[in-house]
Amino acid sequence: MPSQPLKSIHWLLLGWLTASAAQATVYHLPPPDTDVIGQIKVMYATKDDTLVDIARRFGLGYDEIVHANPGVDRWAPGAGNPIVLPTRHILPDAPREGIVLNIAEMRVYYYPKASAGEEWVVHTYPVSIGRMDWKTPMGLTKVVAKEVDPAWRPPPRSRPNTPPKATSCRT
Repeated sequence: MPSQPLKSIHWLLLGWLTASAAQATVYHLPPPDTDVIGQIKVMYATKDDTLVDIARRFGLGYDEIVHANPGVDRWAPGAGNPIVLPTRHILPDAPREGIVLNIAEMRVYYYPKASAGEEWVVHTYPVSIGRMDWKTPMGLTKVVAKEVDPAWRPPPRSRPNTPPKATSCRT
């Protein structure tokens, strides 16, 4: 049975995927001997754009867009300036099924099952980390149960700034 942290990550990941399905980028799945999907694109910033806005609009992560545009001001790229959109990805060296998290790339790949006659696709999402000092658990996991709208409260260890519970004392 998977450990509790792995179960929590599974639920968080699945919840995030379903909540942000509109932000996914969907690609046709290439043949097994091809690992590259998408293509690099360029767009032109408007006066009000930031790299964060552009990344969100195109389903990219913050680090991805910043690294693809060295020397561009993150908060004011400038109207009319070309912005490289790193929308070309190398599929992870993993089975092309279910959910694959590429930690180094900070990207999730979701391979849904295709019905008869449908084309196989891959959905890709940028992801982030909660805290720099927590390592992402590694391993192969599977969903063993599902619950609609589960109640969840962050455990005390994930709330470092939570004040201690009030106690009363008599003198």
